This record gives sequence, structure tokens and C-alpha cells, in this order.
Amino acid sequence: MESVTLYLSLIVGVGIAAQWLAWRMNLPAIMVLLAAGFALGFYMRPAEILEQLLVSIGPELTPKQVELYAKDTAEQLLFSVVSLSVAVILFEGGLTLRFREMDDCGRALAQLVSIGAVLTWGLSAVFAHYVLAVSWPMANIIGSILVVTGPTVIGPLLRHVRPTGRVAAVAKWEGIVIDP
Repeated sequence: MESVTLYLSLIVGVGIAAQWLAWRMNLPAIMVLLAAGFALGFYMRPAEILEQLLVSIGPELTPKQVELYAKDTAEQLLFSVVSLSVAVILFEGGLTLRFREMDDCGRALAQLVSIGAVLTWGLSAVFAHYVLAVSWPMANIIGSILVVTGPTVIGPLLRHVRPTGRVAAVAKWEGIVIDP
């Protein structure tokens, strides 16, 4: 149980430190948080944390049962948490949209979401296949992931760069509309 508490404390501590570091370095927080998240991902696995928790709670389970249960539970928990988080983020982002901005940026937004998305996906997939030497299915997945910007990325960048007028409106709308 101590290691689970340590892991959770470490996640919170690294998150706070990343936010502070981004503030001190005058960087968008999303950049530092992503780097910290990737670094922590190498050392922490949800299934391993759940295994340790299950061993401390239910010593009557065999090691194989603990491993299988922890893996299934971790996958279900991760899917549920990510789905709920995306719903909350999109709902919050939708609340910030002003429909009167659509008069100025409607055409640009439509082009970004349609033509821009297809071009980004295609060029990213070709780059991933030829430069990163990955298979076409993996290149298509990489291209699909890179198409989606999302309000969690666009929002902090807009606050950092502070564009005005039409550019800010188009970027904000595109970040929310193109999200799945």
C-alpha cells in the first residue's frame, strides 16, 4: 500500500512541479506536462500499481489471478477515465465558444476542418512512413493522431501567444470542432 501512495504522490508532485517550471520558464504548461507525463510513463504502469494494491488487499489471490485482474482493471479504468476527461474537456470548450465569431471565421474553419485535416493526416502519414520507417497502418494511426489538436492544447497556446481577432477565433473554434 505504501508504494501505491508513493506513486500517486509522485504523480501529483511531478504535475505541480511541471506547472511551476512552465510558469518560471514562461512556456505553455502543456509542453512541460507532456514531457513529464512521458517521463513518468517509463517508470509507472497502472497495471503494476493495481497489482501491488491487490496483493496488499487480497492475499488469497494467486499471482496469476492478480496479474490478470490488474491488467483488465487497468485497461477498463484507463478507458473510462480518458472518456470522461474528453467529455468534460469538450463540454467546457463548447461553453467558451461564441457563435457570433462564426460570421468572421466560418469559411476558414470549414476549410481547416475538412481540407486541412485531410492534408495534415496524409502528409503526416507519408512522413511517418518514409522518414520514421514505420508500416503504413502505423503511419495512418500517427497521421490520425496528429490531426486532432483539441482545446487542451490550443487553449494554453492561445493564452501564451495571445493572438487577436480572427486568428484567435479560428484557432479556438478549430481546436474544439475537430476533436472527436
